[in-house]
Amino acid sequence: MLSFENDDGVFNYRVIGVLIHKGKILLQKSHRDNYWFLPGGRVEFHEESIETLKREMKEEINSEIQVERLICLSENFFNNKNKQFHELGLYYLAHFKEGEPVWGFGEEFEVREAEKPDPIKFKWFPFSKVKKIESRPEIIKEFIKPLPNQVLHFVTKD
Repeated sequence: MLSFENDDGVFNYRVIGVLIHKGKILLQKSHRDNYWFLPGGRVEFHEESIETLKREMKEEINSEIQVERLICLSENFFNNKNKQFHELGLYYLAHFKEGEPVWGFGEEFEVREAEKPDPIKFKWFPFSKVKKIESRPEIIKEFIKPLPNQVLHFVTKD
């Protein structure tokens, strides 16, 4: 996984899915956190970013996605659990293929990944509610509705 830690902090290379269906966007959270974030995961060595997103959705939700296009590149600097993070993120617009298991899960569901102790909570949020919830990074509230026509680049320092 393209994540490493040294005395200066933690670096992550993460790919994120902006998954939209019927005016709602899929967000996730862990039971330890009080904020929501877009699903995705860390890139493995020698893995293309789109393949990472497809793999993560298959691992986490057992569902296949169709990736449409890159919508955002982010450089995110934040502190989590007393560690400084530098995260490079690629945000892709994508959707779940018809007939995938995710469509039977409902508006809110939990999934337990293999070898992880806590389940992941997922929820489909109407766009109107996203601006009112606690999310990370906060900047996602600004670009998800309306979705940009060209690739955006943003830098956040929380």
